[in-house]
Amino acid sequence: MSVNTTSTLSFVLLCLLIVPGCARYEFDIVQPADRAAHIGSKQDTQVQLDPLNYRFRAAEGRLVMQVYNPTPDPVQLMGERSYVVAPDGQSRPLKSMTIAPGSFIKIVLPPVRPVSYRSGPSFGIGVGTTIGRRHDDGFGFGGAGYGTDPVYAYTEDDGGVVYWDWNGEGEARITLVYQRGSAGTFQDSWVFARKKM
Repeated sequence: MSVNTTSTLSFVLLCLLIVPGCARYEFDIVQPADRAAHIGSKQDTQVQLDPLNYRFRAAEGRLVMQVYNPTPDPVQLMGERSYVVAPDGQSRPLKSMTIAPGSFIKIVLPPVRPVSYRSGPSFGIGVGTTIGRRHDDGFGFGGAGYGTDPVYAYTEDDGGVVYWDWNGEGEARITLVYQRGSAGTFQDSWVFARKKM
């Protein structure tokens, strides 16, 4: 082996060790056992549990559930009676939502934390210099500011009650309790296993 070939091979091996691989996760429906299926990221996995239709998809390590109401009546997801049990065993609340006839709601596991950004134009009066993505010298009204000011992001922290992380593989359970008009309440329960692909 020549010196160039050895150097090239050493460089390739070093790059393989340094460049981390991105883990991709998908899900399996474990319960109800008669509805067991794989949930991938390319297309929806559809399951019907009368009277509702469910569509599932893996997206960026999260499980996205869409609950469709094909009935002529509104169906209320009763958040105060519904819950998620995260892989760490802690119960997590769900919010109440109404599914209008012919529409759907979306539930994401784990929930995406909301992030607030300061954005938009700003106004300022002063003398000075700003160094960064733009460079302004002199005196005047802060005319620049359309997308050039610093962006500040704030993530909502609820102490881990509603927003949680699903790290690695594991199982989560969800029980959804619904109210359909005078027909009374009913519930659907699911167990999902998160799998590294």
